[in-house]
Amino acid sequence: MDLAMTYEYDFIAIGSGPAGESAAELAAWFGHRSAVIERARPGGTVTKTGGAPTKTLREAALYFSGLSEGIYGLRTAAPEEVAIDVIRKRTWEFCGLLQKEMAEKIARNGVDYIEGAASPQPDGGLMVAGTDGRQRKLRAKKTLIATGSRPLRPKKISFEIPGVCDTDTILYRGRPPRDILIVGGGPVGVKFATICHALGAKVAIADLGSRMIPAMDGEVSSWMGDLSHKWGVTVYFGSTVETIEARDDALRVKLSTERTLYPDTVLFAAGRVANTDGLGLEAVGITSDSRGRIIVDRNFQTTADGIYAAGHVVCRRR
Repeated sequence: MDLAMTYEYDFIAIGSGPAGESAAELAAWFGHRSAVIERARPGGTVTKTGGAPTKTLREAALYFSGLSEGIYGLRTAAPEEVAIDVIRKRTWEFCGLLQKEMAEKIARNGVDYIEGAASPQPDGGLMVAGTDGRQRKLRAKKTLIATGSRPLRPKKISFEIPGVCDTDTILYRGRPPRDILIVGGGPVGVKFATICHALGAKVAIADLGSRMIPAMDGEVSSWMGDLSHKWGVTVYFGSTVETIEARDDALRVKLSTERTLYPDTVLFAAGRVANTDGLGLEAVGITSDSRGRIIVDRNFQTTADGIYAAGHVVCRRR
């Protein structure tokens, strides 16, 4: 353990996603000694399983759907026959490039990049368990928790069943779905619906609400509903998944409305949980909600002095 000395900083961000990375760089720009701590790869969820890979996947899927339909005056193999070898390769190459550029940008702006898992300490410091097995003690005048979030997994559903995925694990699936039920009609669920439709899958959506992407303007929501109908996407409003059972060649899915479906894939895209496990929030007096999201005031300060939070890890303002 490398605990003989404490590394002093003015500002430390835990998490290198958009919130942590930009805050650390801004602090450095104003002349403060800054660091960002990341336990995985630079860029956070955006460069691993969130925005970048899903948007790249969608773009690639749309191109292949155009080829298969002869839109560009040329027909090629069906999208599902090339999806794994070509689309996935393109997706991960882009993510790797983005992570590399993010690391270079952090260094170029004078921010120290530290790999490891950080946890605030009652004495005001930070303990970092490095990927090399070493432990380091850091201290900062101000600390920002920006560890992001991950997909919410309903406790009553087993994700060990083949074909049951969340928005992270579906990116690693061995083959594209042929018949998929997406749980959640928000922006993420609709995004994956467009991807799967472009790849030639039969798509259905189950949502507890009464319209698509309810957080958006009603006209946009109505337009998306019309487009889904045109594409042949079936939407089951006022429903969610109650049980899932494995079958020989499909899944037996029972909805809360007593309807039974038999897709080969079920994707849960309804809600997220904050990545605060292992941070030891209670030990330093930080208050969070049932999903681990940190409660902050209008200045993004937590209930602990000198510790702030931003991004998807935040719940609401006091």
